[in-house]
Amino acid sequence: MAIQKSKTGINLWFERLLAAGLLGGQVIVHLLKSKINRRNTLEQMVLVGPES
Repeated sequence: MAIQKSKTGINLWFERLLAAGLLGGQVIVHLLKSKINRRNTLEQMVLVGPES
């Protein structure tokens, strides 16, 4: 049985910020390479944005 350490607010905030930055970077790279549709991507980003 694994023991989970409780994450402090700052650590959790930092992990989420890092994950969002990495995912956002991947989206930007794919947009620049024109591998995905810009309009669909923007609509999806608004749908699942920071308020969700």
